[in-house]
Amino acid sequence: MNSFIATLCFVSLILASVAQLNIKSPFSDVAKQIEQILQNNRQSFADGFKGLPTLDPLFISGPMKLNADPFRATVSNIKVNKLSTFNETSLDILSNGLFIFTVKVPQISVEGYLTIPVGASIYTGTLESLLSDVWIAINGHVSVSNNQITLSEVHVDITVNEVPMVKVIGFPGSNQWTNNFINKFLRDNLNKVINNDSTIYESALSDVVTKYLTSALGKSYSELIYKINLLA
Repeated sequence: MNSFIATLCFVSLILASVAQLNIKSPFSDVAKQIEQILQNNRQSFADGFKGLPTLDPLFISGPMKLNADPFRATVSNIKVNKLSTFNETSLDILSNGLFIFTVKVPQISVEGYLTIPVGASIYTGTLESLLSDVWIAINGHVSVSNNQITLSEVHVDITVNEVPMVKVIGFPGSNQWTNNFINKFLRDNLNKVINNDSTIYESALSDVVTKYLTSALGKSYSELIYKINLLA
């Protein structure tokens, strides 16, 4: 099972328990304000909101592994477009600092530099793909002590419903069998590879997200609340 689903189930159980006990997280109002700011300023966030890094397009150096027998490959210098077209968001922050943020994007485009070892040879080319009905979940822990914000244990999970287009270009034209096999394999299996094994992107994406969130939150909790109140 994809860890995205497991995480959602786990957090849902916690949230249900909290609701039954009628315990309100001290971060509930802050979470609602942040979600509203995201919805109201999606294009601004895409372009680099208030000095933050650009989110659309998003650049990830990688590498990410695309491994599924008999296929082995890595993707680097990745460019992701259309993240700003998200149409659903949810943010929950529990009283113990555990948070989960989910966002649904109708479709994103992804391209990157693909490296595939085939026997004693190494093939390189460019991967281009469209991913539809994409759910992204970010979970981790945030703590506040002496007005200082600390972020830790950030994880990212992605679930893709459909891959309407995927192609690899730039491989040697003389090896048509290799070209056909790689393109067909990715068309048939890319969403399964992504959904079933978060380790292919976990490290690379978690680093990017952690740096972004650290920059967005800042170090001072009182300054963060002040900024949120101004923008909400």
